[in-house]
Amino acid sequence: MRSTALSAAPLRRRRFFVLSLAALLLAGISGSSAIAGEEDWVASWGAPPSDPVAAPSNQTVREIARVSLGGERVRIRLSNELGTAAVTLGAAHIARAGGGSAIVAGSDRTLTFSGEASIVIPPRALVYSDPVDLALPDLGSVAVSLYFPAGSSTVTTHQLGVQTAYIVSGDATAAASLTGASTSLFRYLLSEVQVVASGETAAVVTLGDSITDGYCSTVDANHRWPDFLAARVAGRLGVVNEAISGNRVLHDNFGPNALSRLDRDVLVHPGAAFVTVLEGINDIGLPGAFAPLSETVSADDIIAGYKQLIARAHAKGLRIYGATTRWCATRRIRRASWRRMTAAITCIPTMPGIRRWPMRST
Repeated sequence: MRSTALSAAPLRRRRFFVLSLAALLLAGISGSSAIAGEEDWVASWGAPPSDPVAAPSNQTVREIARVSLGGERVRIRLSNELGTAAVTLGAAHIARAGGGSAIVAGSDRTLTFSGEASIVIPPRALVYSDPVDLALPDLGSVAVSLYFPAGSSTVTTHQLGVQTAYIVSGDATAAASLTGASTSLFRYLLSEVQVVASGETAAVVTLGDSITDGYCSTVDANHRWPDFLAARVAGRLGVVNEAISGNRVLHDNFGPNALSRLDRDVLVHPGAAFVTVLEGINDIGLPGAFAPLSETVSADDIIAGYKQLIARAHAKGLRIYGATTRWCATRRIRRASWRRMTAAITCIPTMPGIRRWPMRST
């Protein structure tokens, strides 16, 4: 089990949370210094690197991702940032997803990297594809097909994909569908989809743990709470989910800690104007269960970590919104200290504590 968090809160509380957050974000668009202008790239989907695994060998992996913000041009980011060795990518394609492993006829596009059809991604590195023309609607789904020749040892993944990936032998990146494919719920290399969106647009990045990552969410349903937020702000904001199940603010365990990955998973996104933070419950609950007791932290330790996230977000011109953790956890974060900390952050209610914690804007 990757988190001490309980299952999702009742639907009515989740809806209220999403509506409250959407209202705050949309109200803040015009005043943001990070808004992307016309023809600028904006992040529309994301999945943070969480774990290295054995690399596919002479296999094609087709991954499905629902973008939040549509556009006329698209490019992807591939991450080998947790890899221990270089990864060879033999070919890559992107298309409109057609259901299951199928793609929409006429939408397939070959991706290149610095003008080349293949690329070697060094360990701890990331790469961007060259842009391609591909019209995507808001909340449209893309199929990204990656061919891994034999020879690579490890590859960076996001393990809690909550989305089916299809795997077949050989280079099938241009295939209309992948007959007889095996499946996985991992995200292989794919860490971001960007679009060129017309008009004033920006992106909100959701930094979090299993609650945001979609632990126990229905596979292939796009029912994580950031997915509902994306539907609420469709056409006006990109929503990029940068949560890792089991993640902590202060210590590594399930993925790098939030302080260490803020630049990599939040500040790097083009058009990012807002960030939400829903982390801290695993800092409290994991030591002694899934982490050493020596990593036990105090309320002041967690609040100090929050303050660092706030300072770094503000330094880059991002507005930061803090969501309260489950009530049993927030009781252990001293209320007086929490009130002092909120002088530097905009607080939003979260699902389990929605009736206890009012919105506070500063």
